[in-house]
Order: sequence, then C-alpha cells, then structure tokens
Amino acid sequence: MASTISTTKVAALAAVFFSLLVAHGSCARPVSFNASDFSADPNWEAARATWYGAPTGAGPYDDGGACGFKNVNMPPFSSMTSCGNEPLFKDGKGCGSCYQIRCVNNAACSGNPETVIITDMNYYPVAKYHFDLSGTAFGAMAKPGHNDELRHAGIIDIQFKRVPCNYPGQKVTFHVEEGSNAVYLAVLVEFEDGDGDVVQVDLMEANSGNWTPMRESWGSIWRMDANHRLQAPFSLRITNESGRKLVANRVVPAGSRTYVNLPPFSAMTSCGNQPLFKDGKGCGSCYQKVTFHVEEGSNPVYFAVLVEFEDGDGDVVQVDLMEANSGNWTPMRELWGSIWRLNANHRLQAPFSLRITNESGRTLVANRVIPANGVPNTY
Repeated sequence: MASTISTTKVAALAAVFFSLLVAHGSCARPVSFNASDFSADPNWEAARATWYGAPTGAGPYDDGGACGFKNVNMPPFSSMTSCGNEPLFKDGKGCGSCYQIRCVNNAACSGNPETVIITDMNYYPVAKYHFDLSGTAFGAMAKPGHNDELRHAGIIDIQFKRVPCNYPGQKVTFHVEEGSNAVYLAVLVEFEDGDGDVVQVDLMEANSGNWTPMRESWGSIWRMDANHRLQAPFSLRITNESGRKLVANRVVPAGSRTYVNLPPFSAMTSCGNQPLFKDGKGCGSCYQKVTFHVEEGSNPVYFAVLVEFEDGDGDVVQVDLMEANSGNWTPMRELWGSIWRLNANHRLQAPFSLRITNESGRTLVANRVIPANGVPNTY
C-alpha cells in the first residue's frame, strides 16, 4: 500500500539524514515454515541467548553493528538490540526485525516478554537460533534486582517469537551514506515500522515513472550504481518479508550527497565512464600518500575500510590485511567503490597492516596502520 510521507532533513558534512513521520499505517530458516508462516506464527520457539559489550550497554562498542544502524543506544532502539545467527540475520535481510524473547530455566528469569531488534550478526552460534544480546536486553529478562545475577549465567535458554515493530510517530528513516554521488546512491533504511525487515528497495527518479531495483550492499544498506546521472528528487519503495510495500514519495531531495568540495578534492572532481570508473577500481585515480577510513559497522569479526588519496597510480585493484603477529596476508573483498571488507570466522587481532595493489602492479604496505582500538575513524 502506498503511503505519502513528510520529511525532515538534517544535512551534515559526511552524511545526510532523513526522518520520515507519518500519521499511521522486527545467527537456517525453520524448515517447516515459509516466510509468511514464520512472520505470523503465534507460538514460541526455543533458542539460546548470550550477551556481549557493557552490562548496561547496547552491545557493539561503537553503538552500531553489521546492519549498518547507527546510535543503537538511542531511541528507538534504546539498547534493546541483538546479534542474530544466520536464521535470524538472513544475510542482512533480517536487519531491523523485532522479536519478543523471554528466558526460562533460570531462577533469576522473570518470564516476562521483552522486545529486541536484530542489529548485528552473530558468527558463533551455540544453538539453531542464537540471540547474542546487548547487556541491557539480557538483563531486562530478569526479575527486579536480579539483572546482574542473570547476566552472570552467561548462556541461558530462552523462547522467542517474531512480532511487529512499533516505533510510535516514526514510520521509516533513510540515511544517505558517504560516497553517494551523481551516479551512485547508497541509503540505510532504519526504523521500518511493522515487519521491520527489508527484502527489497526500489528507486524512482524524478519524473521517470519507473521503479528501478536497488541492490543490497550490506546489512540494511541498499545501493544504486547507475550508468547515467541520477535525477533527484528520488522516491523509494520498500518491500518487507511479508510482501507489504511502503512508498516514500520524493523523499530524497536534489543535492543529497556527501561532499567532495573540501581538500584534498577541493571540488576538482569528475565522473568517469566505465573505462575510467572500472567498476569502482578507478575511484581516486590521480593526493596525499594514502588515507584509510574505518567504516561504521566494523566490529571484532567484520572490518571495512575506505582507501582514499592513494598517491601515484591512485586506483586500487586489491587490498590485503595482516593481523597482529600473524605474518600472513588475507585478501579483502571489494564492497563497493573504494571500500574493501573482510568477513572473518574469528575475532580479528589488531593492530592491522594493510597492503594496497594498484592496476600497475605496484604495492604499498602500511604497517600496523589500524590500531587495536581502530574505531570508525580516519588513519
């Protein structure tokens, strides 16, 4: 069902944030359920739960996670967050899903249901369904005054069921991501009321009348790589796992992109056609030696880095990472543009060294360039 949504725009140097308000309108999938059955099932399923981060925190040290959501310690997430293993995270399509959980088989359990939101990926499941909760969410399942007692249990039995998300007064929020430009748009979808999850995002350019599918980049971030200059304002259409659609008409205004008017770019920039852009490997061709920017969403088992200002050749065709004291280079994968990522099956050991290979075959090694506390920042 189409809905027209009013917008409030807040522009910042590295990102543009749109809050949409409306009057009205949630880590193998259970083998016996299809998608609609799973969404509507009224019964409780068995799972196990752990917790991580600060005892009363939101989980990730950067208040983010593999879904790309930001400030999950703030409303409407309010630290009631969880990593999900693959049946819950669903390669990112479970991001934003809401679940009621209640703990069982522990004297400190209240038995009362609490609602949590999937905001991150759990790479080390201890059960078929594993919620790795924030300290706040884990403690919320306890009887009054027994929060720490329950957290000390470590791993507990819980029950869960899928429920609609409820964000009073806020239907959906879009955040235009860094790197968006005249031919590339990346957008983070947050606070999707109702189902919560997003399985498809489509974009309509100004006056085109046609919906173009966007591609999932990672987590809850969707992107459009165009072969022409995109014509704003853009309308966005969201499809949930249940098949419900929500349309935000002309929600992203013209000029909504991150900025290359500042040094070292100083507005001396250009779009390149495919022989120049090279599927993103031409980004940055023809600056200062090299700069690395650790991207939001990086965590102990996932690392994403933007490579900028690569002096000399400029372009980057491969980035490799060496963990502390490992002596071995591990190839990273190109995420999009000049951002490279590593999905690990273990906790990554910083500081990291990075090796860049250019199209000419020249390599540059930055030894131990990302420190052990390498939070999203520029190095």
